[in-house]
Amino acid sequence: MASPDEQYKQLCKKYNIEVQECVRDILKQGDILDFSNQTLSVGTCAVLGKIMQSSTVFSKGSFEDCLLEEDAIKSILFGLCGNTSMKTVSLKGNNIQGTATNALAKMLQHNVTIARLSLEWNNIGLCPESFAAFCESLSGNSTLQFLDLRSNQLGADAAASLAQALMRNSKCSTINIRWNCKLGGAGGKALLESLRHNKSLTQLNLIGNNIPNDTLNSIDHKLNENSKSFALTKEFTSRTEVLQQQLEQQERYSTHQIERLEQLVSKTDLALNKTIKESAFYTGQLEEELRSKKLEIESLQAKIELLNSALRLHQERASSLEKQNSSLQEELQKSQEEAHAQSNKDRELLDQSRSESSREIRSLQATVSRLEAQVGDLEFRYSSQKTHVTDLKETICSLQSEVKGARIECDGIICACVIKFRGLNIYGI
Repeated sequence: MASPDEQYKQLCKKYNIEVQECVRDILKQGDILDFSNQTLSVGTCAVLGKIMQSSTVFSKGSFEDCLLEEDAIKSILFGLCGNTSMKTVSLKGNNIQGTATNALAKMLQHNVTIARLSLEWNNIGLCPESFAAFCESLSGNSTLQFLDLRSNQLGADAAASLAQALMRNSKCSTINIRWNCKLGGAGGKALLESLRHNKSLTQLNLIGNNIPNDTLNSIDHKLNENSKSFALTKEFTSRTEVLQQQLEQQERYSTHQIERLEQLVSKTDLALNKTIKESAFYTGQLEEELRSKKLEIESLQAKIELLNSALRLHQERASSLEKQNSSLQEELQKSQEEAHAQSNKDRELLDQSRSESSREIRSLQATVSRLEAQVGDLEFRYSSQKTHVTDLKETICSLQSEVKGARIECDGIICACVIKFRGLNIYGI
């Protein structure tokens, strides 16, 4: 969101209003709008009203001794209707009267933040009807605590309207009505009557209003009673607030302790439930393991019985095998003896076969040497035959070349003979 001085510049440009640099400088100063003794145009006040209506930056506004025009006053008051941050407003010395007073009444109806309102040196009391509307709005306002109405031409009728408002207003504690000479004794009596019902007003400055002393004394007495009552009420309220705070602290502490206990109980319940669930789960697992172990033991017992029966069978088989082994050993011994005798016989036969084999080998060796001699002879014959074949091939080749040459000679002779024969035929021989 743009700063107030930028908003002012943009709105002036939008509505074609001349920018006042003094206004921009004041808008830059922070949360206090002090336009005292400044000359503000109607357009500038309209723009300021729009800025105050939407801004929450400012806490105090002063338009003292600006002698604003009626439309300018209305624009400022219209902006204050929607303002939610400004607590102190001073409109001193602006000749507020008539319809501007009505605008002031509307502002009090809608604004819920202003606690101090200064209207010194205006002419609000010149129009009794407008001031009555202002007082009607004041009676229903629940935030205004200080009101300054000095030098505003207030008369007896205005005092009566203000008294009616004070009978119903229970928030305003200080009102300054000095130097309203037309108020008189009737106005003083009306205000005194209102104090019989109003218990919140503790300061009412009435100097310079032509009110008799006895009336002023009675008003002061009522104000003192209200001050004492206000002090007692304030003390009672402060004590009540302290006790309320202590009670709230005790309640918060008790609530905190209860919450802690509830959390502890809930955590304990959760832990207990978790332990019970885990115990039940482990118990179920153990029971399941126990059942499985029982089944395993039963199966092992059955296997042991089977193994015992199998062992008995094996023992019987072992005894029978031992018997068979003893008989087999006897047979083996007999077989060994027979094999030994047979081995002696085979050895003798082997020796005989070896001697015969050596004789055969010697004869075979002689035969081999003879055959090797024959192979050598055959190889010699083969080589000689191979040489002879080579010679024959060469002879055949030379004969073939001679035959070819003879054939060529014969062909030439035949051709010559043919030619000769053809020539003889030509000549008729």
